[in-house]
Amino acid sequence: MASFLRLKREFDSEASHPLRMTFVSAAEAHCAGMSVILSPARPFPADWNSRRILPGPPADTATTLLLRHGVTVGLGVNADYDARNARFEMAWAALDSNGTIVYATALALASTNIIERALGVDPGTQEDVDDLVVLEGEGMFDFESKVIGVISARQLF
Repeated sequence: MASFLRLKREFDSEASHPLRMTFVSAAEAHCAGMSVILSPARPFPADWNSRRILPGPPADTATTLLLRHGVTVGLGVNADYDARNARFEMAWAALDSNGTIVYATALALASTNIIERALGVDPGTQEDVDDLVVLEGEGMFDFESKVIGVISARQLF
C-alpha cells in the first residue's frame, strides 16, 4: 500500500488531474483522498494476520474511524450471494456507530460511495438513475421488510 501511495503522490505532482485509487479491505488506510471498500463490511479476526481489527461498540468500528478521517468508505461483499444482505450491513454500520452514521450516510455506504465516489462511474443524467424500490414493512433497514417491487428505467426486472 505504501508503494501505491508514493506512486499516487508522484503522479499527482506531475499530472493535471489526481489519480483515483480505491483499496479493498484496507481498513487501516487513514489517508484523505483515498477510498476504501470494506470487504467484509464487519471485519472478523479469522486468522492471526487479521487480529488487529477494531472491536466496535462502545469503541470505534473501521467504518466510523475511516469516515471521521474523511475517507470515502464503501461496504463490499466477499461473494455474489452476499449482495442480497447489503442492506443489513448498512443497518449494522449505522447501529454500530452510536448515532454518528445517519440513514442517508448508511445508504451511501453501499451505493454512491462505491459507484460514483470510489470507482468514478458517472451515473449520467438524473432521469437515467431514478429507481424506485417498494418495500413491505417498516423500512429499508428493518430485518423483516422485504422488497416487493422495483421500477427502473435502465433494466426490466
